[in-house]
Amino acid sequence: MLVVMHHWATDDDIERVKDTIKSLGLRPVAIPGAERTAIGVIGNQGWIDEGPLSDIKGIREILHITKPFKLVSRDFHPRDTVVRLGKDLRIGGRSPFLMIAGPCALESREQVMKTAQFLIKCGVPVLRGGAFKPRTSPHSFQGLRKEGLGILKEVREETGIKVVT
Repeated sequence: MLVVMHHWATDDDIERVKDTIKSLGLRPVAIPGAERTAIGVIGNQGWIDEGPLSDIKGIREILHITKPFKLVSRDFHPRDTVVRLGKDLRIGGRSPFLMIAGPCALESREQVMKTAQFLIKCGVPVLRGGAFKPRTSPHSFQGLRKEGLGILKEVREETGIKVVT
């Protein structure tokens, strides 16, 4: 469910809606907008009776959303999420498809440099490589850690490829 408030709704109106949602055993998520606030309802397994909300002033409309993954849906986030990598690369929105590739774990400077050179030749603009590898056993390889970050920095500076870890 998504409760859309009128632009003139007060903070008290919004709090009353949130308290009512909590009293139903559900979680309210306020989504403030430029002109009005919406309140998402998380935790329901199906249709929610809007009766308990019916006498609260300030509500513009109630939309029933019963699909999964509400918090990442267009109903909750109508605008595109765009991640910028430097000045020239973007992920998301209407940006072209972007390939990111590289080793799961950084093992040596030579490995990372060869990978970066190959990716550049293939037109892949971003190298990814795991510098930190959390493990359940302290005796397992946990990545090059800070040394790996240094290697990524050197490779980026020498080749110009963007890096993520």
